[in-house]
This record gives sequence, C-alpha cells and structure tokens, in this order.
Amino acid sequence: MGADVTADSEIPAALARLAGEVKRLKRGCAALATNAQKGKPVTMRALLSLRPL
Repeated sequence: MGADVTADSEIPAALARLAGEVKRLKRGCAALATNAQKGKPVTMRALLSLRPL
C-alpha cells in the first residue's frame, strides 16, 4: 500500500513536467511553421531543437 501512495504523489509532478514539455514543443512547432510560411528554410538545428530534453 505504501508504494501506491508514493506512486500517487509522483503523478502530479509527472503531469507538470509533461505539460511543460508539451508547451515547449507547441512553441517550437509554431515557430517552425511561421518561418516556413515566410519562406525561410527549416534547418536541421531547428528540427533538433524539438527533441525531448
């Protein structure tokens, strides 16, 4: 039963980390899309910036 309490207490922290990662990816994708619409090249560096931290 103690393991369940520990696991339950880790869920909010994991969700917060995931939310931050989603936010970062959304910003990066939006920036890439905006640059592509402007005709700017999509560089490998920009694509690699979307990798998980």
